[in-house]
Amino acid sequence: MVLHSVLTDEYRLDNETVSIEQLVNAMQSSISETFGISFITDEMLENKYKETGIIVCNHSDIGVANVEYKDSINVLTKDFKKDMKIPIHKAATSLFSEYDNLNERFLRSNMWAMTPLLANISIAEKMFELGYANKITLGDFEPVYSSSNALERNLNRANVLWLKNNSRFSFKPHSVTSPSDRTPPSSPVFNNMLLNAIGHLNAASPVYFVKSWKSNATSFNSSNFFRFNGIELNFPSSINVNTYIISACIPNVKELSKLIDKSKDTFSEYSNNIDIFIVAGFSKEECDSLYNYYHNNYQCFNEAKPVLYVINEDRFIDLETESDITSNDIQEYIENLYQSKLKSKMSATVDEPVSVSESEIDESSDVVENSIEQENTDAVDTDTKSTEIIRNEPLTEVMNETPDTETSNNSEEENSESVTNSFFIDDEELLHTVCGLLEKEKYACASAYLKAISMQNKSYNHLYTTLGYAMNDPALSCNYTSSVISGIFDNEASDYSDLTEFFRICAVLRTLFQGNQHDYQYKSLSATIQGYSYLNVNKYVMALLLKLSEFKDSTNGQGIDAYADYRIKENVNTSKMIDEHVKNAKTYFEQYYNNPIKEKKALPRYIETVKMILKKDNPLYDCLRAASEDDRANEILEYVHDFLSQDFINNGFEIRGSNISNDKINEFIDFNWEQAGKVQREKHKSSKLVKELRNNLFSMLSKMLTEIADWYYYVSLYTENDNHNTYEHEKHDIVEVINNAVQVCNEIAVSGDRDRYTIAGNACIKTVLLEFQSKLNGIFIDNSNKYYYSDFLYYAEVMLDDNFIPVIENELSAINAFSPISRILRHADMPARDINERIDEIFNRTPDSDLHLSDDYGCAKLIKEYLRLAKNTEWDDDKNDIEANALDALKQMHLIKSNFIGTLELDQSYGKIDTDRKERLLLLVDKQYEKAMNTHNFGFFNRMLDYCKHTVDENASARMTTLSTHLENAKKEYADTPEAQELIKSAESMMDIQNYTVVEDIINRIQQKDFTNKTALDSKDYLEDFIREYERIFKIVYNSKISNASLITSLNRFSSGYGNKHSNFASSLINNFPTADNIQKVQSFLDAIGFNVDSVEPYQGKKACYNVSIKKPLNGKRDNYLHPIYPFGSYAVEKGFRVMCLFGKTDYNNILDAINEIGTTKNTIMIVNWALELHDRRELARKIKANMPDDKIFIVIDRVVMYYLADKNEESKSSINRILMQITAPFASFQPYMEDASKAIPSEMFMGRAKLLRDIESPKGANVICGGRQLGKSALLRMAKTDINEDDIGNRAVYVEIKNLDHREAALKVSQKLIDENILEDVNKTNNWDELARFIELRLNDKEKKKIPYFLLLIDEADSLFESSKNIDYNPIRALESLQAEENESFKFVFAGLRNLVKFERELANDDNSTLPHITVKTIRPFNNQEARELLETPLHYLGVRFPKDQEYLISLILASTNYFPGLIHQYCASLIKSMQEKDYADYTVDKTPPYELTETQIKKILSDENFNKDIKRKFDITLKLDTDNYYDIIATLVAYCSYNIDSSNGFTVSEIMEVAEDFEIKKIVSQGVDKLAALMDELCELNILRRNNENRYLFARHNFIQMLGKDKSEIDDKLIQYLGE
Repeated sequence: MVLHSVLTDEYRLDNETVSIEQLVNAMQSSISETFGISFITDEMLENKYKETGIIVCNHSDIGVANVEYKDSINVLTKDFKKDMKIPIHKAATSLFSEYDNLNERFLRSNMWAMTPLLANISIAEKMFELGYANKITLGDFEPVYSSSNALERNLNRANVLWLKNNSRFSFKPHSVTSPSDRTPPSSPVFNNMLLNAIGHLNAASPVYFVKSWKSNATSFNSSNFFRFNGIELNFPSSINVNTYIISACIPNVKELSKLIDKSKDTFSEYSNNIDIFIVAGFSKEECDSLYNYYHNNYQCFNEAKPVLYVINEDRFIDLETESDITSNDIQEYIENLYQSKLKSKMSATVDEPVSVSESEIDESSDVVENSIEQENTDAVDTDTKSTEIIRNEPLTEVMNETPDTETSNNSEEENSESVTNSFFIDDEELLHTVCGLLEKEKYACASAYLKAISMQNKSYNHLYTTLGYAMNDPALSCNYTSSVISGIFDNEASDYSDLTEFFRICAVLRTLFQGNQHDYQYKSLSATIQGYSYLNVNKYVMALLLKLSEFKDSTNGQGIDAYADYRIKENVNTSKMIDEHVKNAKTYFEQYYNNPIKEKKALPRYIETVKMILKKDNPLYDCLRAASEDDRANEILEYVHDFLSQDFINNGFEIRGSNISNDKINEFIDFNWEQAGKVQREKHKSSKLVKELRNNLFSMLSKMLTEIADWYYYVSLYTENDNHNTYEHEKHDIVEVINNAVQVCNEIAVSGDRDRYTIAGNACIKTVLLEFQSKLNGIFIDNSNKYYYSDFLYYAEVMLDDNFIPVIENELSAINAFSPISRILRHADMPARDINERIDEIFNRTPDSDLHLSDDYGCAKLIKEYLRLAKNTEWDDDKNDIEANALDALKQMHLIKSNFIGTLELDQSYGKIDTDRKERLLLLVDKQYEKAMNTHNFGFFNRMLDYCKHTVDENASARMTTLSTHLENAKKEYADTPEAQELIKSAESMMDIQNYTVVEDIINRIQQKDFTNKTALDSKDYLEDFIREYERIFKIVYNSKISNASLITSLNRFSSGYGNKHSNFASSLINNFPTADNIQKVQSFLDAIGFNVDSVEPYQGKKACYNVSIKKPLNGKRDNYLHPIYPFGSYAVEKGFRVMCLFGKTDYNNILDAINEIGTTKNTIMIVNWALELHDRRELARKIKANMPDDKIFIVIDRVVMYYLADKNEESKSSINRILMQITAPFASFQPYMEDASKAIPSEMFMGRAKLLRDIESPKGANVICGGRQLGKSALLRMAKTDINEDDIGNRAVYVEIKNLDHREAALKVSQKLIDENILEDVNKTNNWDELARFIELRLNDKEKKKIPYFLLLIDEADSLFESSKNIDYNPIRALESLQAEENESFKFVFAGLRNLVKFERELANDDNSTLPHITVKTIRPFNNQEARELLETPLHYLGVRFPKDQEYLISLILASTNYFPGLIHQYCASLIKSMQEKDYADYTVDKTPPYELTETQIKKILSDENFNKDIKRKFDITLKLDTDNYYDIIATLVAYCSYNIDSSNGFTVSEIMEVAEDFEIKKIVSQGVDKLAALMDELCELNILRRNNENRYLFARHNFIQMLGKDKSEIDDKLIQYLGE
């Protein structure tokens, strides 16, 4: 007789105390004698396992583990709470509670993640001294620590809500570099490996797990392998880098046999490939032997990266290369592999609005999958914890709990300006909120609230999942089987057990009520909750559990739900539903098999994939045909069941359309895509099928599989029930128990003496019971659980997706008060109301329409379905026409978005939001806009914009406070300075309109005592003055018979104080004003108004019509032309202009007739001896703009203009000429801006770049100018040529364009051009640059020919030359450089070009041994603000266009839209001028213009104009594509794709860009490799297209580059698809 005492833990055999070993030996001997059974000996085992090749060894010399306990220390709860107030102790306790055992290195690394200041503290030893840890030492190895009994006792006593499931204690590697005097702690991944390699996997020690240490057991633990599940690296845990560590330390064959048996159980049918396989042992030989065994016997290890960890040598070995690697190498490999998996998943995901059910960071599926996996495979011993290496929630440093008194004063401002709020919620607050919602029976709000929180902090996911299973949340697709329920409620210890106990009761009730026949563990399910105190309060619930379990006993495991009364009503509709799904199946069978639609654009591999999926000898074809023919034969139904359940339904779920797995469809697509790649024999068979083509396949498969599954589901319901009599017999008793249980629930709810957990949990249980009641009574509507979240339809706060699941988007947390959590809680506070009130809101029939509660037509469609199916109410389509109203709202969306962007640009220019925050908001708005276009929930988008504006204002308030303080200080400091006080007044007016940029600028100017207030334009607005004086002057000059003397006298009378010079000027101008056909007077008058006339000749024999030639300035430089009306400036010097005189009474019609008669082929000055009324002049302005070409200009000088000029006290011709143009050009039609960048820019329009131009012209300046298109390189070279060539001292400059010519062709063209320019002779034509340089040298030193003091050779578009010269060591550049050095400032060359010149600059900079040390390279970039404003404002000012003085932001808006590119500024301004030539006259009225004051509406109209945007996009494309070389365009499009698809506001790495290129099979990029791709992206940075941050991540220099590449995500996708295979 054998007795075992539980109390003394001892065995007795025949009344003698024996050890367990003695007991086992005695039992073996007895059994052997009695039954003749021989037991396996060690020798037998050794022979059996020799063939494995695994080395069995004994490391007893290592030593025995020594365990030091601190259990004698009695730590009181009050002392424990006091200790836990210290952040270090608190953080360490959290780690001890999460891990069985850890060492100092592991602890420090996690403390390092919290704050680097703790990295040198002996934390584990400190916990040991306090009595909270035990210490285990083994030989010379680092000690391992485990939690002590004292710690565990106090954790159980105290309500420690912060423990484990709080983001403050999540593990995240710290980015700070450690001090140089110590080694930085390794990443947590390595520390786990090292800890477990030494602590868990040390076979010479009895130490394996905490329990073994505490019991001081000496037996070997057979769990040699340790699995790391879910290496998360701050990403969704649904993607795992599957890593196994296996110990090679096998002390004897018994333990080896255990290991092999366990391996067979675990790995024989292991479904997932293992990514990293680490074998840890004392020697490399041991590791090798174990690795070879697993690699040769288990397929799941075949693709794993093999790594050995040799404990004695403390080193890792990469078995593939036989080289040593570091922990950082392993970490990097894991991260790269994770990123690759994440990218693959992203590209495979169907493009749908992110919802609770579809979210990429949905953790609920993992819980279910893990529990199912545990049910099917026993991968790890039951006492082995599944350890999570790195949690994905953000880290909030525990040390920040104590405020830092030395925090900068700016911190408040910085924090308040933050767009994205760091998420933190107190546990007490969370529980209070959840319990409050449950008590009010707002279950949908509670579920959505917990989901939103868990998306920001994954540690709350368990609470969300348990509530979901309690209430049958459709977002989780709950699978009610015993194993799943146990897995969810057992696998993770909950810190909220007071609440989750109630959730478990609900889940168990549901499992027993609706469980299926294949759930074989249901009998033990009730036992898991028998100890819950609530069941003693409401004993009827326990009775119901027993009743439901007994019912399953009597029906062979089928739950009562299968026979409930509501099923009878459901069966009436079953036949109808079968017919509907048969009809749909026929439609798809006909569409996809009999008449397949061909793709417009598809790769051969895609076509092959479709063929494989739709071939007629596979199960998909057979099953769809069966559904279309309604074939209900048993063998057919079994066939359909097996096909769907194995390949497309998650394990344990019933076969139904709603349970088709999206992931499994994608796996099916990937499998066939892979097979198609093999058939096509493509090199990149691993590339994923992406975007449009994948979506097409997914949609097709989803439709077919859904119909097959639903057909099968309803056909299955049609079978007879053998257990109906049992149901009828048991139903009454069960209903009575439910009724009694509900009654007790009601009593508990009103008792007033229950805690909040009981009240909340009781409400959940009551709701479940009432659902059972309605099912058994037959009033339940099948599938009504689909509308679990329907309460959100009654208000506008939370949108639902097409499956009635809340759309919870984490990115919206960036908007204050519009985060998902805020909106869910606002909804929860709303009073109950009729859904018709919401319908009236949507269709804009309420007074609150200004709150943008209308126009949610996606929501209206859901309400329509909800009313029809759940409420049996028909929709009034006439009153509530969804489609028509949605179409009307859709038309307004682009304008609404454009207006918001304009407002945001204004906010930026006002300094209310910085560039980065603005760009992030714009990206968010773009994404939400696209979603609104898909969902038609336009009102939601509008509400989001309102909250964005509110967020900007709210975040700017801190800056306002700071600036107000500074302004008050300036007031006091400069109280006695009038100039400062004037500026302060301006600042205060700017403060009123929140223009903080100007306010800050004024404060800085005051502090620097810069009290001037000059503008870039003339201080006096002559057009404004001319209009103001017009009435007075008209009255004086209206009478054409008034004498010149009288006019001069009147001038003197109204302009007293003018000197003799002015009198002479005025007299000359008035006396020479043509009153008849007098050629001499015309010339004298032109001289008087500022023209340096060379000659005046009659024009084609026409009366009073003349050709005018202008003298060339001595130096020919652009400085001579001081206004931008170049037809009467530089062009007049080259081409002259025409003068036409009109005499007698004239109005605008006469002038137009005269222009038509003389023709519009020449620029013309019309001199009219008449005084035009202002209305006539303004009417002329409109008519001439509408009817005349803008490449020629006609200005009108009448007596009013003549008199006004005479009245000006100007001494120089140039001044009077500038005034003339300012008061006459606004009434003409003229386009000074160059839309065609290939045309030479007139001198007057060459603005900005003054320093760079001097650099080009100077003999000592730059030799190479590089940069993107539209930046003005050609204009610079042409302007240098104009300034230098044939000036007054005989210098020469030659401009040559050599586009697409190699070095030989270019030499031919350059030499020919020099011959044409009479610098070289015909015999000098050559294709050799050395010869060309020699010919130039001979010419410059030829004393018999006219001397050329300085020769500037300007060579444009030199990319092909540089590319072809690279292989000959840049010989052409070398030849010219040598000539330049020898000629000592009498010769200089300049090359200009694009990408190849940028590459040349980099090579030059990186080559310390370059033989071209004197070559200077300058990169041309977009304008700075001052240069851009000059080009924008000056020509427009001369044309009468004015920016409102109080709306400076309009200038910023234009410059931002054109990205400060000169070519694009030209394009925008040209469009602005064109708008005034349209019939609507840009909405100006004739009686008030000129001047033309711009409005915000006009500017935005041009910015949103389709033709303008096409022109802008065309020019932008030219910049990127560089003719046939489209590297830049592809790279920019890849970056745009990442911007839309990867949630990163901090840019993207080169590797991430390369991965997308690989996914799209863009061979042109993939073939370049990562290094060359990085170089190309750096070139884009040089061109100001991209910018690179200090983390070497790339993003667009400006947000609107994305919009230029594609207006939305789909356009970017389409663009990349065009590059497929290129």
